Amino acid sequence: MAVHSGADAAATVKSLVMSNVRLWTYRTNPARQLTPPAITRLGEIRTPTLVILGERDLPHIKEIAGLLVAGIGGARLVPVPGAGHIVNLDAPDGFNTAAETFLAGR
Repeated sequence: MAVHSGADAAATVKSLVMSNVRLWTYRTNPARQLTPPAITRLGEIRTPTLVILGERDLPHIKEIAGLLVAGIGGARLVPVPGAGHIVNLDAPDGFNTAAETFLAGR
């Protein structure tokens, strides 16, 4: 796997997002809701779950992370200092440490 600098990775992500903008803006039926809503079914998740959050992420994303951790039994929240929304690009070492620690069962 090739290692890229933060600037290279950021440019790659920007290119991917811009080339897939139609996926972010197109919905066949935006009024169609899940029944029951997914948020009410988080307790059904039985897989070990890690929620990695950039400490500089937006308040509503932090709220969502909190809901996930509260709703999924045994879920672990790891805030990564200095990172924004795309944690693996903003703080790759912090992201990798969180993921490796979780996967090692520590």
